[in-house]
This record gives sequence, C-alpha cells and structure tokens, in this order.
Amino acid sequence: MDEPLVIFDLDETLIYASEYPMESFGYWRWEEYWIYPRPYLTEMLHEISQYYKIAIWTSSGSDYAKAVVGKYIEPHISLEFVWSQLRCTIRYDRELQEHYALKNLKKVFRKGYDKRRVLMVDDTPQKVRLQYGNYIRVSPFMGNSGDLELKGLSQYLLDLKDEVDFRILEKRGWISRYSSLVSRDVS
Repeated sequence: MDEPLVIFDLDETLIYASEYPMESFGYWRWEEYWIYPRPYLTEMLHEISQYYKIAIWTSSGSDYAKAVVGKYIEPHISLEFVWSQLRCTIRYDRELQEHYALKNLKKVFRKGYDKRRVLMVDDTPQKVRLQYGNYIRVSPFMGNSGDLELKGLSQYLLDLKDEVDFRILEKRGWISRYSSLVSRDVS
C-alpha cells in the first residue's frame, strides 16, 4: 500500500497571521504580518512524515505561501507540493453573498494520488465541501500559545495511517477521542 497523503491548509490551521503583534510567543514578520506557528507544528510534521506524504494547499497568495512554508515547514520536512489560491476554484456563496476559494481534490487525484488515501486538514469546511470524506476539521488557530490541537492531530493521524480507505471513516468526532491531548482555543 502506498504512503497516504495529508494536505494541510496554512492560515488558522498551521499558522496565524496578524496585522498586529500579539503578546504570546515567538513570531516571524513577513511584510505587514506577524506570523505565529501553531504549537507542536514542527513535532507533528516530524512524527507524521515517517508515514505520510505531506503537502500544503492554501487559499492565500503564492508569494505568501512560499515564504511561510520556507520558514516553518520546508526546513523540517520535504513536501509533495505547495499550492496556493491559484489552484483553488473561486465560488460564490449566494446566502453569504461573498466569494470563497474551493479546494477541489479532483486536482490532486488527477496527479495520481489515491482518493482513498488522501486527507485534507483545514479549519474551513466550505473550502473542501466536495470531498468531505477526505476532510479532517481542526478548530481555527488564532494565536493561542496554549493550543494543543496539533499534538492530538498527530496522534490521530498516526492511528489512521494503515486504514485502506479514509473516506469511509467517521472523522467528525476525532477531537473528542483525543481530548486528553487537546485543549480547545477559547480566546
């Protein structure tokens, strides 16, 4: 069985970008943004990269994606790909009367990845609404230095690594099963 692929979103999933500095923990400055990595980011990447191929797909711009990935991710692991908003499909939500970026996993499947063995980790369900079976939702990361969600996610991904078809698994309650490792961001 081939190594599974996990695709991570960036903003509010792995990092938090703010136009204002926060009094929390280490940051990096990119243009007008203060960038804060989610706690346990490096540890999680090291742990899961032994069993998963890893990619990034953000709805942000490509320059921003390259800068953030170059600072926080690529020094630690190699990636299958880094996709930006250019690979998203822009859709219009009539109810909210706004545009949003849709991450259509068919683009990933056309690259030869097995749809049964691909997971998408994102804080925004709307962005992956065409493939909920491949989706793991995380709570939005807003810069809380006490956030432990990636610690729990790492263990969850390690527990799933040998599954034949991720799409048939119930993933909505993953966080409650790993509650001893995870602290919800209440700020």
